[in-house]
Amino acid sequence: METISEALDNLIRQAFDLVGNSWYNNNGVDGLVEFLGTLDHMQKHDEEKLRSMVEKYDPMTDPLDIDDSVGNDSWVEEYTQIWFSKGDRFWNFYTKMDKPTRLKLLNWLALKQVQRNGA
Repeated sequence: METISEALDNLIRQAFDLVGNSWYNNNGVDGLVEFLGTLDHMQKHDEEKLRSMVEKYDPMTDPLDIDDSVGNDSWVEEYTQIWFSKGDRFWNFYTKMDKPTRLKLLNWLALKQVQRNGA
């Protein structure tokens, strides 16, 4: 018979697997653009503008491909730099956000996992 602590350990392990798997499948430009679109203060930008700004701030973008006409947004710049940072990118991103945004990220990742599994 499973104890309460074993059940909690299994639940936590499953949650980490879900988040990790979902992050792995959604941690590129497309994922960042989609996630930013869920944030209230980012909804002033349409998907195309968000994508252009993310690509502008993405450190992997060739400087010759940067479109300065999309304007600037300090939030998009900060989120993009953290999203594509070195080291543990998920943890860097997660710990730089306030609690409501952390919950949105976890909810978004859970939704992406559900969508991926076709449930």
